[in-house]
Amino acid sequence: MLRVVYVIEHLHMGGEETLLVSLVKELQSTLPQFSTQIIVTLKGGGSLLKTAQNEGLFVINLESTSKWKLLFRLHKEMNKIKPNIIHTRLSSAGYWGRFAAFFLLSRPRILHGHGGNTFHNCGIKRIIFEKILNLITHKHICVSHSVKKHLLDHGFNEKRLIVIENGISSNIPKRSSSMPADTFKFVCVGRLEKVKGHDVLLHALQKVKDDTQYSFSLDVIGKGSQFNVLKALIEDLDLGKEVNLVGELEKPYNRFHKYDAFILPSRSEGLSLSLLEAMAAAIPVIATDTGDTKRVLLEHGLIVPPDSSKELASAIKYFLETPQEIINRAQRTPKIIDDYGIFQTAKKYTELYTNL
Repeated sequence: MLRVVYVIEHLHMGGEETLLVSLVKELQSTLPQFSTQIIVTLKGGGSLLKTAQNEGLFVINLESTSKWKLLFRLHKEMNKIKPNIIHTRLSSAGYWGRFAAFFLLSRPRILHGHGGNTFHNCGIKRIIFEKILNLITHKHICVSHSVKKHLLDHGFNEKRLIVIENGISSNIPKRSSSMPADTFKFVCVGRLEKVKGHDVLLHALQKVKDDTQYSFSLDVIGKGSQFNVLKALIEDLDLGKEVNLVGELEKPYNRFHKYDAFILPSRSEGLSLSLLEAMAAAIPVIATDTGDTKRVLLEHGLIVPPDSSKELASAIKYFLETPQEIINRAQRTPKIIDDYGIFQTAKKYTELYTNL
């Protein structure tokens, strides 16, 4: 019996977290005869955790464990399971999970997933930990080719790197090709953290509001440490009537077809899951040139440099002035689901696990 343990920091709504739950569900249907998939969350979760549990996924929640006992508790749980493969996701879970796995007598194969630029703006402690843990990691999973290049630039062995891109649902409602109503409706999805660039987007919208007569609204879906900062910035920029901080929503892609455009203002990305979902929903995209965004987006939308409210404002104004052109381009985009469906992602993981 193949036993795979996934270690993740939490199961709140987020790209990496949503992908993991979708992947485990898909793998359970792909490998029902000889595989057990177990998720270990270090800090609990929200609605996504409840969804995983309600759908019958095997989840071990270590939220109540103190930081000082976490390594020992994690090691204890792994010893009970005796996994063949331990797959840690992102930095924090990568530290705890790989250290705990190293001391197991069963000697499982250790994988670690990198969702973005691991060494971007990080401290010396993280660099040291990543270099040490690299020595006991059998494979590094990169969600994009840009992430792989980033790790190669930092001295990682190419033989240990494998690109498995994010996968999305095959049941995403599509937007029609109709023109927007009187008010253009924008949506932005992502954790409310500085790296996601929401502040850049707000400054861009303030420029658009001052320079044009177009009416628009923006729904920001997600939660995070920047909520109060962004709320104050919305008031300072007089965008209270235009911008709505929606909070965390499950499966936000189910409502993408109701919007006129998706905006991704990130300062750094590997390959945004929400970007792929927006493309599958056939809505125009305005995104920053980070990670693999340009390679995937092609003519589907507009690309601007990251961290530039001026460039982002220009792109938004261009869309407001010529919406039908960009809407038509979004409609003509090849079926993104053929290349980035969750079944494709699960197939690649199945091959990797069985080979290991």
